[in-house]
Amino acid sequence: MLSLPACARLRRQILLLSATRGTKALTTFSSDDPKSCTLIADDDVYGIGLRTGLYLQWGAVLAATWCAPNEARYARTITNIVTIAVLANTLKETRGGSVVALEWWIVIFNNFLLQVGNIPLSRRLVAKATSSLGAMMLMWSVILFANCWVWFAGADLGRKEACDVKVFLFRPISIYSERARLGFRVLSVIGCVAGFVTALAGVAALSWNAILPRKGDEIEEDDESHAQGWLAATLSTALQVVVGCVAIVHTEMTIRANDITFAENLSSSGQTFPFAMGVITLTTTFAVGLRNFLTCHPLLPVQIPYIKRNFSVQLVQRTGLG
Repeated sequence: MLSLPACARLRRQILLLSATRGTKALTTFSSDDPKSCTLIADDDVYGIGLRTGLYLQWGAVLAATWCAPNEARYARTITNIVTIAVLANTLKETRGGSVVALEWWIVIFNNFLLQVGNIPLSRRLVAKATSSLGAMMLMWSVILFANCWVWFAGADLGRKEACDVKVFLFRPISIYSERARLGFRVLSVIGCVAGFVTALAGVAALSWNAILPRKGDEIEEDDESHAQGWLAATLSTALQVVVGCVAIVHTEMTIRANDITFAENLSSSGQTFPFAMGVITLTTTFAVGLRNFLTCHPLLPVQIPYIKRNFSVQLVQRTGLG
């Protein structure tokens, strides 16, 4: 039976998922003019608040890599919850006439590629984050498996005669080009193989987390040297910057290439919440990082063995995400 605190956390998680789910969803051509090729955005999948919130979470993980290793775990958890809501909306829309190939292209970059650099390259940090890493990799596998269906069976969904739809892969490419489709299908098959690997890794990480006892939220000393910590942080940052910038540029250029019209702005509740969570996470990460730098070790990263229950951890637990 769930304890009262556990029930409270569950209720808060349900509220968080509800807050990231809108009432209108579909990327479709405008119905105002039968001859119009104007695309109307699905704000519940890639609205301005959702996109910006994910970009801010990415920035928080970049900062956390160097000065607040605990924070990366909680940024990852919040990103996972937003991704669950995005996947639920996108998969639901495959029957509703949405331009699924366009939506899924943005999901691939925003909810998969943007997060690829979110795996720490330090053995110690991986061991402390098996739960959030496992959940993230399972969601990656769902995205990669579904991508095969999109390019083999769903690429024509939502199509309108005489209207073209483009995705951006270093340049705009029509999704209706047979040559491009062949390439995307090959890539999707390769992605399915990667999805199988990430699914196994996700199950292994969650099993590891369930079997081993939890030792708390502090980062503990081990035999990993300071030089190894610097090397891991440097490599992780390089991966995050390169992959993250590619993901952001391709997302924004795909939207621009199709001149997509958005119905919601940051004042809409469905966009305000994920944006606010991104701002809070990034701000808290910098605050914790500054505190770590001033009070713990002047030579960062990660030699912080005696940080316990920092206020960001408490914030996340109060919102039911810990």
